[in-house]
Amino acid sequence: KPVDSDKPLEEMSEIWNLIDEFDMKNSEWKPYYLSNVATVSDSDVKLSFYEKNIDGKKRRLVFLSNTVNKKKSDISINFTDGDYRIIKGINICTDKALFDFEGIAYKAFIAEII
Repeated sequence: KPVDSDKPLEEMSEIWNLIDEFDMKNSEWKPYYLSNVATVSDSDVKLSFYEKNIDGKKRRLVFLSNTVNKKKSDISINFTDGDYRIIKGINICTDKALFDFEGIAYKAFIAEII
């Protein structure tokens, strides 16, 4: 786990806890620049994820990042292999399928393909 991240410990702890809950064992990294499984409604917002199978279901640890210092609203994501439900997240409203950013920022969540 990184030590020098220029982020407050509380913020980094949330990320580490989400990573621990996902349990990275047997997962595969799918970066935005190589993945054809996910699309985002705005090209400035990038989506990368770790993926693994649990009891025949795909589970993903998703990182969604706004790469420009502009407000972005109602950003949608689409996985080509199915709809998803959010299990737990950071900087998100779990009952909303659209994402908002005030500027350069990130969202992180665990999703299950349904």
